[in-house]
Amino acid sequence: MEQYPEGTFARLARRRTDRISGADAVASFAGDWISEVLTNPFDANDHYRLHFSFTMAGERVLGTMIRVSERPGGYRVKRGIFDGAARDNQLEFLTKYEVMTLSGSANEKHSKQYYATLKDGVLEIVMQDDQGYPPETFSARRAAGTSTDSPD
Repeated sequence: MEQYPEGTFARLARRRTDRISGADAVASFAGDWISEVLTNPFDANDHYRLHFSFTMAGERVLGTMIRVSERPGGYRVKRGIFDGAARDNQLEFLTKYEVMTLSGSANEKHSKQYYATLKDGVLEIVMQDDQGYPPETFSARRAAGTSTDSPD
């Protein structure tokens, strides 16, 4: 590529190299990640972490998210990851949940969309729900003892 930077083979080699580096970036999402401590915007006493477990299938993202209370004996809420996609150092997916209506007579279905960028080994995440609340920004780091390889 250096001798003939504009030659046919140089262009093909650059495309191949770009695809490989993009695939490496996508694969680096695989594994377990834990967020910083977050505070429920509706209850200042409710502190929790989000535990993400990602499995990659090409550019598709599969896995789970578990919301874990920081209180001793607190809650653990597990949700599946849906419509996940990754490209280069970008990751996006959604989780689904239900909330009780104000009347208490039924549950409404909702979702949260997550957009993440991998920077220096840290996931910088923006989370937006479909109820119109302001987006939340936080970070997650790889869980201790996990690698960048898919757990399969």
